[in-house]
Amino acid sequence: MNTWEGKVTINIYGGKIVPIINDANNFKSCLDHEGGSLGHLKNPEKKHSDIYKDQIKKYSKTVTPDFLKVLKDNFKRYKNEEDENN
Repeated sequence: MNTWEGKVTINIYGGKIVPIINDANNFKSCLDHEGGSLGHLKNPEKKHSDIYKDQIKKYSKTVTPDFLKVLKDNFKRYKNEEDENN
């Protein structure tokens, strides 16, 4: 998923949505990350790691374990990048 010009788009691979977001709660979490109350469109100046941290806090009990791992891995990656750049 991406945000561009105030729109949220979903990437399609081989004519299908990435399987990990076929789960309704995972998909809802992605939408919130990109364009919802905790996401990029509503908080354009917010650090990417902070968006992931808020996403994990809000959705950790409803998303699948595989998706939660992706969120945590992405949080760590962005946090490390931000720390290196400061």
